[in-house]
This record gives sequence, structure tokens and C-alpha cells, in this order.
Amino acid sequence: MNVKEYFNEKKNYFNRDENARKNLEFARPKVYLCIGSDKLVFDCLGPIVGSLLKKDARFNGYVYGTVEEPVTALQVEEAVRFIRRFHFGAEITVVDSAVGRREEVGKIKRFDQGLRPALGVDKKMTVVGDKSVMGVITTKDRVRDMRSCNVKLHDVYSMAKAVADMICEEISPIACAEK
Repeated sequence: MNVKEYFNEKKNYFNRDENARKNLEFARPKVYLCIGSDKLVFDCLGPIVGSLLKKDARFNGYVYGTVEEPVTALQVEEAVRFIRRFHFGAEITVVDSAVGRREEVGKIKRFDQGLRPALGVDKKMTVVGDKSVMGVITTKDRVRDMRSCNVKLHDVYSMAKAVADMICEEISPIACAEK
């Protein structure tokens, strides 16, 4: 039996059995694509979250994009192709910094849809991911003049820690309660 026949057979089986389909969705591997660069403080939320998740032994998933090996906006499409190929059927959650209105700075937003990386710096990219988490780091007018963009690393790190904790609680509420 070749691979195509195997998956067609499995597809037909899961279409017949609703409980089996729900179990398959529950068993989907979780992949976190943490986008950003360590070169700019206002863009390093994703890599910091990725590094925190990778160092947490209780985390059960896959992480791409860390401070040591960042995935920048220029590398996103290649990373998504890699993930789709090697983590077939995986749910991809994208983590990225965002710009917003003054009253939104410091807020973490979660969406049940992907996001467009680098939208805050006016780049037109395709939507990536199945879900997304964004931390609003600064306002758009501050990003335009990168030299005067006074974002503290401590603030970004605190937000990254909160995002990593949210992800950890979503995956394993008991393990996170032990922290």
C-alpha cells in the first residue's frame, strides 16, 4: 500500500467515526513559530518567547525561532514550508511583536487565525499560522523613527514571560501550577 492510499483509507475511516476524528484533532502536534529579531528590542518578543519555551522541560511542543536562532520576517515563508513538510497536520501558532494604539501598549492578544508578519513596518506579507499571539510593544509612530523608539528590554522580557506562561498553561495546566 502506498502512502496516498494509506492516508485516503485513514481519511475515510475518520469521516465515518466522529470520536476518532476528535481524537485525531486532539493529537495534532503543536508548533510555535516565534517571529522576530534580536537586533531590535521592539521586535524581540517572539525569539524571547521561543527561548523560554525551549528551556522549559515541561513544555510539550515544537518551537522555531529563538534568541539563538531567530526566524525573521524574511524567513517566515521558508519556515512555514519546513513546518508543513516535517510536522504534517500540525497546528501552527505564530508569536510576534505588534504595534498598536497608545492604550494597547503592553497588552497580549490571542486570535484563532494567523497573522501577517511585519505589518507594523508596512510590509505586505501573506498570513501565516492557524492561531496567533501578539504582544503590543509600541505605537506605530515610534517605530517609524527607530532611533527614538524607547522600548525597554525588561518590558519586552516581562511580556514574553507572560506569553510563555499562557502557552504553558494551555498545554499543561498542572505543570504550570507547580512553578
